[in-house]
Order: sequence, then C-alpha cells, then structure tokens
Amino acid sequence: MKPDLAPKYIQSIGQSYILWFERSNSYVVISNAAYNILNLFLKSNSFSQFENELITNNLKEQKRSKALYDELTTFLRNSNSTNFTMPKDCISSVEIPDTNLKSCYRFGNINVEINFGSQTIEQLFHPQLAHSLIKKPQSKSAIFDIFKIDNSLYLFKNQKFIYTSSTKDYYLLQGRFALELTNVIHEKKSDNWLSTFHASTICNTKEAIMLIGDSGNGKSTLSAILMANGFDLLSDDFSPLYCNDMHLYRYPAAISIKKGAFKIIENEIDVFKTLPTYFNGPKNINIKYAPPSVNFKTSKKNLPCRKIVYVKYSKDCSSSFHKVSEEKILKTLIPDAWISPKPDHAKQFLNWLSTIEFYELKYSDNHYALQSLTNLING
Repeated sequence: MKPDLAPKYIQSIGQSYILWFERSNSYVVISNAAYNILNLFLKSNSFSQFENELITNNLKEQKRSKALYDELTTFLRNSNSTNFTMPKDCISSVEIPDTNLKSCYRFGNINVEINFGSQTIEQLFHPQLAHSLIKKPQSKSAIFDIFKIDNSLYLFKNQKFIYTSSTKDYYLLQGRFALELTNVIHEKKSDNWLSTFHASTICNTKEAIMLIGDSGNGKSTLSAILMANGFDLLSDDFSPLYCNDMHLYRYPAAISIKKGAFKIIENEIDVFKTLPTYFNGPKNINIKYAPPSVNFKTSKKNLPCRKIVYVKYSKDCSSSFHKVSEEKILKTLIPDAWISPKPDHAKQFLNWLSTIEFYELKYSDNHYALQSLTNLING
C-alpha cells in the first residue's frame, strides 16, 4: 500500500480511533474493529498479501476480501483529496464601498466599528452584538467592513482583505468574522487558534462544558435556561479553542432564540418580552437575542473544557443523562468544526480530545436538564 495515503496521525480514544489526513485536513472516526482491518491493509503491499493477512488473523471479512480491498483504497484516496479552494490572500480589484450603516461596540476596554454594506448584511451581524452597542468612540481597536459585490460577500479588517464567500454560504463569512472579532477582543493571533466549534459553552468560574447537537435540538434554548439559572454563558454557537493554553474563549454574542421557544424563555428571563424580534435569515424565522448575563469586562475570559454534552430536546421523550461513546459525539462535533490544518495543531487537537468525557442529554423536562448539568459541572 502506498504510504502517502496513510493518515499522518492516529489517536485511540475509548473504543474508537480518529484518523487525521494531512493533505485534506480531514478527520475520520472509526471503530476498533474497522481500524484493525485498515491497519492490515496499510501494512500490505498487494491484494494477495492483504487477503493472506485476513486469513491469518481468521477474520470473517476474508469472504469479501477483494471488495474490501477496493473499498479501503477508495476510502483512503477520498480521505486524502482536497475538494475545496481557499480564498485568495488579497483581492486587489475589490474596493471597500462607502456606507452610512456604521455601528460601534464595546467589549471591556476594546472598541470596534463595523461598517455594513446593506441593511440585509447588518441583520446578519448586528442583532447578536446589539447589547454591546455604544455611541461612536474616539478610539477604535479595529474597523471591520462587510459588504456584497455581485454574488460574493467580503470581509475586510482595518482596510485589509480577510475573507470572501458566496452569498449562499454567508454562514462561512459569519464564522470568519467571529474569529477575527475574537482576535481583537482577546488580543490573539489567527494562526494560534486550534479550532472553532459550532457549539454553545456554559461555565462556572473553574471549567467550561460544551453543548453540541443538530440544528433544532435545543442547544440555544437550553443555554438561555441555564444562563437564567446561575450559569455563565461563555459562548453561543461559536466556541473557539486556543492552542497556547488549550482553553475555550468567551465570545460575547447574545443567544439566538427562535419563535417556538419564546414562551419558554419569557418564563425564565424577565426582560425577554421587551427584546426586539428580528425577521431574518434565509428561512425568514422570527428570532430574539438574549444578551449575556455577565458583563464582559468583569467576566472570566477563558476556561478549560473537559466535558462535551450532546443535547437533544423532544417534548415526548423520556429524559435521560449518561455517558456515551466518543464515536457518537465526535461524528457530530468534528464535521461542524473548523480545525487548523497545521500538523502540530492537529496533534494537539487529538490529544485534547483524548482527555474529554462525553455525555448525552435527552430531555423533555427543562428542570431535569438543569439539574443534570448542575450536577455535572459541580462534580
């Protein structure tokens, strides 16, 4: 087998293995049994040798050895393929347009100005940050320009091109903006972020717990309930991990609450009824944004995370909370994450994952969910 198709790093976690392929910066989670067969395949120089290995190890897969050999060859080739194009480092032909849609925000001692190219673009970014809005300050740590030309969105920071995406992939630009804003407010460098997760993170003063789950599974609603009951919200939907200290960092956006959960949150947060409703997004969903309960200036800015909880709400389910296999969690966590392509970062990321405890929370009862996570964070 060609060695250049083999994963660069392999990390054993519980009953699973995670493979990292450098060429594509992709992670694949497989079972112990699957890894054992893959390992035999990687050690074999030909099909006949692979077939003999299956027979020698008395594996039942020997009955379909040729098909398995072809499947593994295709799997490794696909895992090493690069199907994406990185944005250019600079776009010399793009000029920043003038706009009257300018807002300034304060995060602790950091002031930031954002210039929006249109009201539509403003609605994609401003509502989450509206609680930090201030009158125009004399000094600014950064000025962002976000605008559209033809079918592309552009992000500039201090007159320098940062990122571009198609309008239909606007969420990619939202994610890059969040990372750049995090750099400014925490005075960090982009090259040192290990990963950003599509996850909400709650915390006390000592540790953070990351909440993940498919869209519509109640992460943000649960985060708001937890925040209203004494938890601190480190971040909602954007949880960045820094390589120097392996901590998750605070992102001071408000929690997005969809219309279906308005009544639930109204019973938890007194001012929620008075918050403006935004009619935004490609599906035109009514959304309100619950601001963080802790002042950014005096808050804990970063914390270690050793627990990840998969959250799933269903009004008809029987509530349960327990440890689960890492395979189930990682297959949700990794595909939605941005992970640095640097080999040393990949190694750090895999090592970090090996320290994590994985849980699943299924709930129909908010009190049950609150008590379960309270017990977890209090040890």
